[in-house]
Amino acid sequence: MSTVDTELMRARLHVRAGHRRLRQGKAGAGISVMYDAFLASLRWFAASPERLAGLGLPEGDGYDYERRVYDALARAGLTEGGPDFGSFEELSERALEKDLAGLDYQPTIIQLEHFLTNIGVMPFDEDSLPPEAPDAP
Repeated sequence: MSTVDTELMRARLHVRAGHRRLRQGKAGAGISVMYDAFLASLRWFAASPERLAGLGLPEGDGYDYERRVYDALARAGLTEGGPDFGSFEELSERALEKDLAGLDYQPTIIQLEHFLTNIGVMPFDEDSLPPEAPDAP
């Protein structure tokens, strides 16, 4: 499987898993998985040489690469209505620390879904994904 296909699959699997965890009341886990879907979607977008060239970014990875991709997408107008990178990153860190008391994460999830739709990760056919394990956490 190519890097492009792998990152797209990862983003979609994590969107599905994130929604499941949020429905189960596991906000911390759900937000963390959704943040990973966000990062995978940025890597997916940049994994295509054609899309990457359109952003004016060199190929690469490493520290802060996803943020640089997001900033380039913002300059291209593709993040309109999407989450603020820094705020989503902070929310994810809070989720990992289980520090979500009184936090309304729904606006961020809505913004994420809007962004993922803008760049082509969503919508997707659930049947195109491997089935979930019946006992998945």
